[in-house]
Amino acid sequence: LKLPNVTLSPHIAGASRHSITKAADMIAEDIGRILEGRQPLYPTK
Repeated sequence: LKLPNVTLSPHIAGASRHSITKAADMIAEDIGRILEGRQPLYPTK
């Protein structure tokens, strides 16, 4: 691309300390729920 008013950069918002900690907390919570026989709050396919 050759546009003088555009700067491209990689998307790294998902790699912040906060987002990684939040994801780990969500995963741990769902593992606990599954081990208790309950449905996960954040199911994935």
